[in-house]
Amino acid sequence: RAAGDAAALEALRAVKRVMRAMPDHGLGYGVLRYLDDEHGPALGALEAQNRPALLFNYLGRFQTGDGEWTPLAVGGRFADAFAVDIDPALPLQYGLEANVFVDESGAAPRVAVNWTWADALFGADAIERLGQRMDGAIAALAHLAERDPLAAADTLVAAETLGAGGAP
Repeated sequence: RAAGDAAALEALRAVKRVMRAMPDHGLGYGVLRYLDDEHGPALGALEAQNRPALLFNYLGRFQTGDGEWTPLAVGGRFADAFAVDIDPALPLQYGLEANVFVDESGAAPRVAVNWTWADALFGADAIERLGQRMDGAIAALAHLAERDPLAAADTLVAAETLGAGGAP
């Protein structure tokens, strides 16, 4: 358990270091890539040369509801705002996509993932196993945070940017 906790904490800290090193937390990339006539073409060329095989898209934290612009849950699955409907005639941009958000509508927050993949690269059974491993890793991190809240808090990027009382 201790070795696993140490490895998990180090992995989270590595992600934290990468996130901390990104200028403006990565927010300027889209502006430069798609709206800046000077830098857009160079960034487009770099993107074409270094096309990732995986898209991990974190959408944020949400609650279900029945009002406008709120996600609708049907049968325990989100049925509208977070459904990813891809025309089968279009080529996939990535071999594997994970669109992820946190569902806060229940007693405890839970991670929801919508997987899209290229059938030529992955089978449904492989994606199911990947989802199970991801669920297990998330559960292990949650248990670690419950056992050692201070160590878990040290992995948060916000812990470095917020002062006492949550103020920047």
